[in-house]
Amino acid sequence: MLAAVFKRTLSLLIPSALIFFVIQYHETGRVTIFGIAGYVFAFLVTGMALDRLNVWWGQRFGTRKGSNIVQALFWLAAAVCMYLFFRHFDRA
Repeated sequence: MLAAVFKRTLSLLIPSALIFFVIQYHETGRVTIFGIAGYVFAFLVTGMALDRLNVWWGQRFGTRKGSNIVQALFWLAAAVCMYLFFRHFDRA
C-alpha cells in the first residue's frame, strides 16, 4: 500500500518539480541544492498527504454526485493552498 502511494506521488512529483525548478530559475537566476531538496521533500509530503486524503474520502463518502462536487472543491482549495505555500516558500 505504501509503495503504491509513493509511486503515485512520484509520478506526479517529478514533472511538477522540474517545471517548478525551471520557473524558479527563470525568476531568480539561481537554484541551490538545499532549495531543490526542500522543494522535493515538500512536494513529496504534500502529495502523499493529499493522496491519502483522497483515498479516505472515497472510502468514507463513496462516489455519489454530491461527494464528487465536494471533493472537487477540496482539490481546488488544496491547489490554491499549495500555490500560496510554495509562492511564500520561494520568497523566503
